[in-house]
Amino acid sequence: MWLYGCNTVDFVKILGKDLDVMSNAMEELMETKSNATKPLVYRIGMILIIASFIIWVMPLGIPFLPISGKMKAFSITSALVMAEVLFWVGALMVGKEAARKIRTAINPKNWKNRRNEGRQEDGE
Repeated sequence: MWLYGCNTVDFVKILGKDLDVMSNAMEELMETKSNATKPLVYRIGMILIIASFIIWVMPLGIPFLPISGKMKAFSITSALVMAEVLFWVGALMVGKEAARKIRTAINPKNWKNRRNEGRQEDGE
């Protein structure tokens, strides 16, 4: 059967390509729209997660402060506990998938794997 100057097989191939292009464009449009209109809860969650990383690094400098040993121990312990609490509250606000991605991105075990994957893609 001929339709607009081409047979059915050609028409299906052309239609399939056009549908792929349209679906890719719709996905990109939906992604940009969802990124632009993140809810307030998501933004607050991301701020809490970032704050938890900053607080988690603070104990590295506490031993060099001119305070008593008991106060240093209390400060380090409370900073680590507070950082974990802020991370998990932020993770609840952001969502399970985003928290998992962030957690795997900062895990030192995954750094070597990502570096090797990048080298394989470059052809080294």
